[in-house]
Amino acid sequence: MGASTVSMHPCVRQKLAELQREVGRNYDVVMDGRDITTNVLPHTKHKFYVTASAEVRAERRLRELRARGDTTETYEHVLDEIRARDHQDSTRPYMPLRKTEDAMLVDTSELNIEQALELVLDAINKKEAL
Repeated sequence: MGASTVSMHPCVRQKLAELQREVGRNYDVVMDGRDITTNVLPHTKHKFYVTASAEVRAERRLRELRARGDTTETYEHVLDEIRARDHQDSTRPYMPLRKTEDAMLVDTSELNIEQALELVLDAINKKEAL
């Protein structure tokens, strides 16, 4: 939860958002973050709110940790951390985590990476065709 804890400070969030906006103004980018569509680039053309159940995210995180050789974490601990971060991010007073009305919800709980990417690219292509 390091990033979540640090980002609770408005001065940190503001500075990071300024830097990210600068990148967004000068380059074609794909940005990933919990407040990109609400705070950093609210007027961007394509918005996606990518999520998965806390349980699926815990399983995925545990696989990442195991692949790096970390065998100390338990599923329960990882799940608790994910739930705590979700709560912290969605209830913080400054820029809480939320989905914007114009963002497409992409629930990846039942999708692999390729399927999720295909879903997003299809949505972009359909929007561009209009």
